[in-house]
Amino acid sequence: PSGFSARLASKTGAIDPATGEITLDGSVDITTSTGFSFNTATVRGSAEQGEMTAPSKIAGTAPFGTLTAGAMTLTPEGDSHVLRFTNGVKLIYDPAK
Repeated sequence: PSGFSARLASKTGAIDPATGEITLDGSVDITTSTGFSFNTATVRGSAEQGEMTAPSKIAGTAPFGTLTAGAMTLTPEGDSHVLRFTNGVKLIYDPAK
């Protein structure tokens, strides 16, 4: 929706043809068109639904600074997507960004 895109790269990946679910493992790099760049061990998601989950530690940069969290979800909401970070979120705000 609204031109949002996310690029994911990992060492291994699998697609379940029956469900359309995608699993990426091994140092997954996530870059979004909105300026977020993160790394995590595993990402699960659905291209059809436009959703993804990083169920373990995630760390990286955002347009406003650096961020670490125990987990992350990306879900569509209306004409946009929402990133939610949970489980011990640490944000270092950098107003220069």
